[in-house]
Amino acid sequence: MRTILYGKKAAALYTQAGDYQKTARFYYKKAEDTYYQANNWASYDDWRRARDQWDYFYSRNR
Repeated sequence: MRTILYGKKAAALYTQAGDYQKTARFYYKKAEDTYYQANNWASYDDWRRARDQWDYFYSRNR
């Protein structure tokens, strides 16, 4: 369909642009997943650090 409307060169460029868009979307989603995993681990580390502080506070002799 694009070949009829635009010619072979333009149709090939549209196909290439579509391929680049698919690749960009794949890496964007991969980067987004990595960001959320890093945020999740940072939150867990903060929680673990706070848990250790509370454990120290409640387990010490008064």
